[in-house]
Amino acid sequence: MLPAKVYSLIFICVFATGCSNNEAEDLLTNYAWRVGNALEQNVELNLTANTQLIPLFPKKRDRIHPLEEFREGLLDVLELKYCDGLLPLIAERNSSMGKVMTETSQLNYELQFYDKLKHCIRKLEQSGESKSELREILTPLHQLKSRNLPKVVWNGIYGSDEVTDNFSTRDAPLVPGPQNGFSSTLRVFEHFVQISHQASQPRDWRMPSHQQTLSKDYQLLFRNRAGSRWLKSVQMLTDTLNQTADAIHKRLALRPFCYNRTPSSQAKILQNVFVKYYAGELQPYLSTISRQGERWLDLNRQLLQVLPATDSMHTYLSKLDSESADRGLWQNFIAARDRHTQAWQKILGQCGLMPSREN
Repeated sequence: MLPAKVYSLIFICVFATGCSNNEAEDLLTNYAWRVGNALEQNVELNLTANTQLIPLFPKKRDRIHPLEEFREGLLDVLELKYCDGLLPLIAERNSSMGKVMTETSQLNYELQFYDKLKHCIRKLEQSGESKSELREILTPLHQLKSRNLPKVVWNGIYGSDEVTDNFSTRDAPLVPGPQNGFSSTLRVFEHFVQISHQASQPRDWRMPSHQQTLSKDYQLLFRNRAGSRWLKSVQMLTDTLNQTADAIHKRLALRPFCYNRTPSSQAKILQNVFVKYYAGELQPYLSTISRQGERWLDLNRQLLQVLPATDSMHTYLSKLDSESADRGLWQNFIAARDRHTQAWQKILGQCGLMPSREN
């Protein structure tokens, strides 16, 4: 049993000063303290240090693909006047700003270029005009752009600074409540998936409907950084769930918590902690992080399946979401969640206090 003075100091830290200065950390610390106090067991959270277990995003040079370049000098600007909208794009690309395009700008440029190129080729096919010289220019150019397009989309997503920030380990966890900013981030990745499917099927090309909103999508990712905050939430929750489950198991190992399924006064205090602080506060946060995380990981899986992912990104995703013996971050979270639930079922079940169904 911890000395009362120690509990008092913890209580003052959590409730009087708000030591973490973060809603999620306060929720987790408060919950762990409540469980430990009811069990007369120490719950040793290490929320900040254990975030080092979040895998590091690969370096940019290991995430992006080199692209084939069209160096044949065949872009006769006079002939390309026949292709509506291509000349302004070429001029933009050849400008001083165009030569230092970011991955996101290059993605937007290449989508527009490919769409106008396809339109020009269809125009040639339908017109019946020979224009053999223009065809000789456009055919190899179209072939190259078709080969490059999936890689361009991949680079524009996982090579961008905005997406990189969403896999950082530096941000605070998501705040409790469904309006934590993650839903809008998920919608952006849904847009990425749609664009990726279009890029992987150049023969059936149609300009993705979300191309016009790309700039806003990237701005949203930059502002929210919800992916990074989700990673932090998962690791902190995993630590909290494991540590509180450890405290329950340690208490049960000392002696029975209840005899003959008869609840003691201490058991009723613990039941109140379960109802008020687990079911009432922690479980809704846990559910939100779990539900949003399943969708987040699924969207990233889809992108890695549709686009030409680099080896380093395959390795990275396996560290987040691995079904191998060496579990990934997500599997460790699921295991901690199940272990935590089973610990509560065991100790409250011993007292006849376990609800028939958790909220």
